[in-house]
Amino acid sequence: MPPRRHQSSTLVGPGWQVPGIGRLRVIAPSMRQIEQVDVDWPPMRRATDWHRAWRWKDLTVGKSETFAIVDPTDTVLGIWCSAKHKPIRLPDGLFYRPDYLEVAPGARGQEVGVFLFFLIAARALEAGAQGIVLGTWPVLRRFYEGLGGVERRPRGWNLEANLVPFTFDKATLEELQEALARMEDNGQDATDI
Repeated sequence: MPPRRHQSSTLVGPGWQVPGIGRLRVIAPSMRQIEQVDVDWPPMRRATDWHRAWRWKDLTVGKSETFAIVDPTDTVLGIWCSAKHKPIRLPDGLFYRPDYLEVAPGARGQEVGVFLFFLIAARALEAGAQGIVLGTWPVLRRFYEGLGGVERRPRGWNLEANLVPFTFDKATLEELQEALARMEDNGQDATDI
């Protein structure tokens, strides 16, 4: 059974010019695209990757929304999903919760991961969130700190003991959304930008 996807997002459709990468866009991936990710990505993951056994077909089942970044050939370069159709209510406010996210192993260390998180920030604001909460592996601490995240768990939010809690406040989300807006493709050739 295909995953349920939230279709009412302004992120789906437009394109962005990502420095060093080229034109990318956001889609609600088809089951065929998700299955292709499950064929292509696992052999390229490192033996030390905590998520080596992830299968996106399983991760996206029952999720309220699943989004992917694709290049001009419709190859998936990044993906995320959320089980919640709206932000979760915690004592400190409303928070968007990306349950799973991953960049294609071949695109790690490039701008794709940053771009993926810019999109997640924009999606959080679009959904009416005042912040983002996520749990990540210790090895990604610097990445999320570099994006403005704070290593803390908001009151009322639980996560697995082996994960590091990160919170992004609304001001940070707005800064990330502004950075995304600067990449928006207005139909010009990348050399004209």
